[in-house]
Amino acid sequence: MQKSLVFLYLFQIMVGFVWPSLRVWKRTGVNPYVLSRDDGIEGLIARWFRIVLVLTGGVVLLPWIDGSNRFCRSTFTTPIWLQGVGLFILAASLALMLWAQWQMNDSWRIGLDRNHATALRTGGIFSRSRNPVFLSMRLQLLGIALVVPGPASLLVLVLGDLCMQVQVRLEEEFLRVQHGDTYEEYCRKVRRWL
Repeated sequence: MQKSLVFLYLFQIMVGFVWPSLRVWKRTGVNPYVLSRDDGIEGLIARWFRIVLVLTGGVVLLPWIDGSNRFCRSTFTTPIWLQGVGLFILAASLALMLWAQWQMNDSWRIGLDRNHATALRTGGIFSRSRNPVFLSMRLQLLGIALVVPGPASLLVLVLGDLCMQVQVRLEEEFLRVQHGDTYEEYCRKVRRWL
């Protein structure tokens, strides 16, 4: 199970973040990594996202490297079927992320890009969820928590979800300014998550 978890996690990082970012940069010349470094709420959330990313990597990789699971040990034995459910959720989150990334195309950004306007994506998966990439990330953290249950994975799940809840609201305000009534109408038709 642990090797499958490591593979799915690393694959999702590559195809969900690294590859789309490189693709956008190559095609448009725009660096899509625009997480804020300021002292406001955007900068705070960006710093917490980076912390969650490091913690998630630790939860996934340390038990595999260490072999003893002492860093992420649960107080109970996890049934193999529950770990299987976690891996299934991880695979589903990967599929959702790939679908959303493909449909975002050159609009993909990590953070709020105030220097380069992007098209508002409302079709395909975006006609069902306004935030399919964040939804896939939430599912990823849930899947990890099921495969490697314990205090560390629970902490990552909660912190990650809090960061995403705040970031989504920041992005909604940004998109309201950028797209005006078109975005308001979209919000009336499509739910934030599902």
